[in-house]
Amino acid sequence: MPLIVKEVPDAKLILLSSSYSIQFLKDLAKELKIEKSIKFNYYTADISSVFYDSSVLMYTSLSEAFPLAMVEGKAHGLPVVAFDVACSPPYQSGVINVDMLDINSLANETVKLLKDENYRKKMGKEAKLSLNQFN
Repeated sequence: MPLIVKEVPDAKLILLSSSYSIQFLKDLAKELKIEKSIKFNYYTADISSVFYDSSVLMYTSLSEAFPLAMVEGKAHGLPVVAFDVACSPPYQSGVINVDMLDINSLANETVKLLKDENYRKKMGKEAKLSLNQFN
């Protein structure tokens, strides 16, 4: 997030996390001087409002059998920037994969999406359409 905020100062990270890790993450955000750029959320029953309030889904999972959060984000029309986790080909449309743990590429690709509304909308549309096979 520090890399993203350097390029897009008004960017906000909506972080959904369990209550036991929130304090650690708040302390880390303060240490990184990005606490004003992060909105911490605990569990929410209205996940759609979080997705609709977002522009990009950064999917930082290190391993995945079925990327449910990615599918949910794509269903809400969000383009995805993700570490390159082996997923089935249907999940790749609307997804920008970066090398595992390459946070610089993750940030750079996210910045590109945030700065270019047409590109972001195109990728979001591709993401949503890629799920038509599940209708």
